[in-house]
Amino acid sequence: MDINKNRLKNIFSNYSKVFENYFFMTLLQVVSPLIGLITYPYVIRVLGSSNYGLYVYSLSIVSLMSILISYGFSWTGLRDIARNQNNQNEKNRVISTILISKLLLFGIVFIIFYLSTLFISFFKLNRLILFFCFLQVTIPDILFPIWFFQGIQKMKVVTFIQLFIKLLTIPLVFIFIKKSDDTHIYPMIISSCAIFGALIATWFMLFQEKIRIHLVSFNEIRANFRDSFPFFCTSIVGVAKREILPIIIGSFLSKSDVALYDLANKIVSIPTLLTEKINGALFPEIIKNPIKSRIRKIMKMEIVIGSIIILCIILGGYWLVLLMGGKQMIMAYPLACILSITVLSHLLSGSCMNLVFIPNKKYYYITQLQVVALASVIILCIPILFWQSVFIVVIAATLSGVSEVGYSFYRIKTQRLL
Repeated sequence: MDINKNRLKNIFSNYSKVFENYFFMTLLQVVSPLIGLITYPYVIRVLGSSNYGLYVYSLSIVSLMSILISYGFSWTGLRDIARNQNNQNEKNRVISTILISKLLLFGIVFIIFYLSTLFISFFKLNRLILFFCFLQVTIPDILFPIWFFQGIQKMKVVTFIQLFIKLLTIPLVFIFIKKSDDTHIYPMIISSCAIFGALIATWFMLFQEKIRIHLVSFNEIRANFRDSFPFFCTSIVGVAKREILPIIIGSFLSKSDVALYDLANKIVSIPTLLTEKINGALFPEIIKNPIKSRIRKIMKMEIVIGSIIILCIILGGYWLVLLMGGKQMIMAYPLACILSITVLSHLLSGSCMNLVFIPNKKYYYITQLQVVALASVIILCIPILFWQSVFIVVIAATLSGVSEVGYSFYRIKTQRLL
């Protein structure tokens, strides 16, 4: 008995940072959307499904444009910070290089966005909503390097900041959104609070972690772009895969259908985020000591967890839809049941990427994996040209996730990575 207790104590002692990192990452990714769900029933009823769908549609378009700013730096940044947690000069260099790189890309993307508001009709008609969505996505991405805090295993800081900002949005939403014409106010509130949180995170990084931003050479910036390019390919395909679904629905169907999909996706996204962070929390430890037997055990455990979550969504999703959206949104329930399968597929593909491909430096497999998923979702969405139903898109998204897992295990088996 004492031996078992000592073993547990040793495990907790050796992996205390992993447990802490996972706990706060999980808390953030679960509680943050839950706080957003507090205002959702009010917002969807006041703005209406069509106007709220317009916001989701606009956010997806802007997210596709702004992926150029992220580029894939969070992957290389996390990797380099995790490897140099005690090297202050290296941390300064990594942060400085990525920040300058992102500012350069921000300038390019802003010009593209501005020109779009001049020449594209949808951008002209919805300029204000798109502008606030643009700020919501881009500025926090530049000023709030979550990957840095994950790399130094201090996700507690990120969690407290993000939860504070989320809580701040609640009274603002209830105070300022009063009628359906207030559609632009919602993204204005979200973007303002997100930028405020990003500034707090920047302050903490500069003054508490003693990060010093400095100019870097052109060669360092070029090397940073070259090193991050495989992750950029992965990121752009991954974001396109995620954001293209609301865009397809909004372009071929209605903005109300976008709202239905968004509600179903919200129900599924919380457990998805919960499980995905298992791999993220384990990443710093696995990359230092990638033991194959341990990775296989983790994957088996994730299959069990994913299956349980799917069952919970099927049993409780109907009542959750009624609570959040009312009877007029009840069609979101069958959509959520179908999408629940993606919880398991995202969990397994995430473990393959974080725990197998990256530690083995098989970065282009990640890109290939995302290309397979994106290509499959686009091909499977083609029937929407003939049968205009949101179910086509949801089924396509689910089958795309299955193909992603299948391709991952095919590569692992053929290359004998596990």
